[in-house]
Amino acid sequence: MDMKEKILEVSRALFVKRGVRDVNVDEICRGLGISKKTFYQYYDSKEDLVGIMVDDHLHRMMEDFMADIAGCSTVGILSKAFSHTPKVNIMLDKKIAEDMDRYYHDVFVSHMKKSAKLFKETMAGYMARGIEEGVFRKDLDIQATMVNFILLHREVVRYISGDCICEGRKVSAKALVASMADMVRHTILSEKGWEEYDNYEKSVE
Repeated sequence: MDMKEKILEVSRALFVKRGVRDVNVDEICRGLGISKKTFYQYYDSKEDLVGIMVDDHLHRMMEDFMADIAGCSTVGILSKAFSHTPKVNIMLDKKIAEDMDRYYHDVFVSHMKKSAKLFKETMAGYMARGIEEGVFRKDLDIQATMVNFILLHREVVRYISGDCICEGRKVSAKALVASMADMVRHTILSEKGWEEYDNYEKSVE
């Protein structure tokens, strides 16, 4: 691991522990036993570090998911999409998300746009393949469906982090994900898709 990666790893651990705002460059340098001059040889600023950390995090999450779905059928990928548990998702941490949105808003918005773009690029080909195979509905509007999924996912994440207030009992993250998965399946699966999906679920029980 080179120094740039070491700085990133130590910073990420501190951010997860205390939030982004409360950790400064001096503390990061002390943790590594380096000077600020050395830090600035690799990162232009703390904001630069935060942006690179978020991009690296997004890349790691995608790599993790792609490894999990390797070799899966189209309906198998749909099942994995809701059963997959990321090794870590720092953006689900309320403190980090709040700090990013408030103190590094441009970085936060850039992250959200990159996440949405990556999701759309990945899902467009996947959904087109499902339609071609006959496991997804042929009348599916891919673009509209993807936008709806992105918005739904964003609001679910906000609810889990406590930013979205809804009346009534508190719904668990597990129940929310199960409900979202049910809506997605009923939105996109064809009759053939349902049959293959049920068979897949039985095969992995």
